[in-house]
Amino acid sequence: MKLALTTEYGFGPHELEDLIKKPESKRKCNGYSIMKLIDDKFNLNYYELTCWLPESAISGIKRFISSNPSKQINSIHAYAPLRSDFQIGNHPTDYYNLSSCNEKKRLFAVQNLNKTIQLADELEARYVVVH
Repeated sequence: MKLALTTEYGFGPHELEDLIKKPESKRKCNGYSIMKLIDDKFNLNYYELTCWLPESAISGIKRFISSNPSKQINSIHAYAPLRSDFQIGNHPTDYYNLSSCNEKKRLFAVQNLNKTIQLADELEARYVVVH
């Protein structure tokens, strides 16, 4: 069995939401530091990327994974990473709605889900979580 811990443990969900709300914080979101923080605390080999991560964190996460060969991103929670055009709502799945009756909104969600799948492929993640 592989146990994967979400990167949300690097910050609380409200702190991650604040990163998205404040553009100056979003630019400072260092994915390497997030991974190091949770890895130092939990020391697991598998992690899940939370849907609250801004795009700015991805390069640091990739750097952490490449410099720690025993560590893997096992899964990515859609719709990670959040794009710069993301608007705060109740949850990212409120913004990216695959079941929307509005065709424009539904296609927008499908396009962004495809971006998450591409990221999963880049990171060799086994799963993309969608619900």
